[in-house]
Amino acid sequence: MPVKASKPPLRLPPAPKGYKLFRIWIAAALRRIAAASGISLHIDGAESATIGPDGSMQFKISGLAPGALPLDVGPDGKVIPGTVMSVMPTIGGIRLDAGTPPLLSIPSSGTKYAVVNVSGTYDLIGTTFVDGFTGAPTVTITMENDDPGFGGTHVVSTGEFKFLLSTFVDGIKTAQNGHGPIAAECCDTLKNNATANLNLTWASA
Repeated sequence: MPVKASKPPLRLPPAPKGYKLFRIWIAAALRRIAAASGISLHIDGAESATIGPDGSMQFKISGLAPGALPLDVGPDGKVIPGTVMSVMPTIGGIRLDAGTPPLLSIPSSGTKYAVVNVSGTYDLIGTTFVDGFTGAPTVTITMENDDPGFGGTHVVSTGEFKFLLSTFVDGIKTAQNGHGPIAAECCDTLKNNATANLNLTWASA
C-alpha cells in the first residue's frame, strides 16, 4: 500500500545553466528546502533560532534589558539606534544616532505600526535573476496605518521591502516584533522574473 505524504512535495524549477546562475539557484533552493522542513537551530549566545515558513530567521537572545535593545521603539517615539543591513535607519531624513534623535509621531488613538522600509536597486544577472542589491540600501522607519507583516513585498527590477517593527494601540505599544541589529539578505525567488525576498535575521522580542 503506498504511503501518502503528509503535505504536497516541494517542487523546484529547473536549474539554470552557467555557474553564477546555478550558484544563485542552489542558494535560493536550499533556503526553500530549509523553510519547508521547519528546521530549528540553536546558536551560541541565543536561546534559540528558527526558520519561519517564509524562510526568514528569528533569534531569541537572553539576558538583555528590553528597554536598551537596538531598534526598540519607546512610548515617546524615540527608536534606540541600531542598524538594518549595516545601515543606520533614518526618520524624516535624520539618523537614529543623531545628536538630537528623531522621533516617530505616535497618535493617542487608533492602531498604528512602526515600519522598517528597505529600498534598493537589484543587482541583476541577465534580466531574470537577482544577485542582491547593487549597493547599500536606503533604510527608513515610519509610522503607518497598515501592518506589513514580518516579511516583505517585492517588485520587478527594484527592491522595496517593508516589515513590522512594533505596534501601538491608542498610544500604547502592544508588540515589538524584534530588535536589532538586523541582518538581511536579498534572495532571488526562483520565479524567473527578477523578483526577490528579503530574508531577515534579528533578535526576537
